[in-house]
Amino acid sequence: MLRLSKYCPTLEDRECRSKTLKWWSSDSEELYNTNQKRSHVWEYENSEDLVYNFNEWGYRTKNIDDLDKDFVLVFGCSYTEGVGLYQKDIWCEKLCKELGIDVFNLAKQGSASDVCYMNTILYVKNLIKYKPRLVIYQWPQSFRRSFSHKEDIKLNFTNFNINTDASNEDSRWYKKRWLKEQGEMYRDNYFNLFSVDVLWKALNIPVYHWTWSGDFVELFMEKDKVRIIMNKSNDRARDCLHDGKQIHSDVKDFLIDDIRKLL
Repeated sequence: MLRLSKYCPTLEDRECRSKTLKWWSSDSEELYNTNQKRSHVWEYENSEDLVYNFNEWGYRTKNIDDLDKDFVLVFGCSYTEGVGLYQKDIWCEKLCKELGIDVFNLAKQGSASDVCYMNTILYVKNLIKYKPRLVIYQWPQSFRRSFSHKEDIKLNFTNFNINTDASNEDSRWYKKRWLKEQGEMYRDNYFNLFSVDVLWKALNIPVYHWTWSGDFVELFMEKDKVRIIMNKSNDRARDCLHDGKQIHSDVKDFLIDDIRKLL
């Protein structure tokens, strides 16, 4: 669950801030042990040493003061956070290593496009003195949406039902309106994308957008605005639910020529 707080310059994940965790999100010990008993063999079958190192705000990346002067700022969901992967196997880590530039990864599992939008606004408001050389968005599935819940003086954002009267109402609206008629879905995703695009360009910072084929809405999309990538591999991460390191290498290869031109 992400929180908006005056004490943190981005949305904050208190569950994991400044922690090193052995298991995270869908990458659970129970699921790993279950997968070990299956007959198939996969890349991460011997990965007991995989850990998740989170920074002071709860993101799987460096603390911002530890970044090199030149860095790429990245937004996305669990795919870009690297659930089930060693950090070195995430596409943005591979990409930036090959380009010889640092990376600041604000991706968060379960995120919708609105989380990318909110964290962009917070970054520009609070952290623009750390000016990135380039910003890259991996846009999540368009059917996702965050809902806000007030808790004391903090505001929580969640993509999950947290069993309150408000969240139960959210769930009903989400199923009957957001998913069924989809006008709200198209509108929000459209403006989340173009709002951040316009903002970075106004700051004279290049920005690049990509998504998996079928994930993000293409209705109203300008030609060549978002790079659409088709998945050509089928390897799996440690949780066997997320993409494996070969797929992340494929993404790096798809993007690297475009990114070189922008740096």
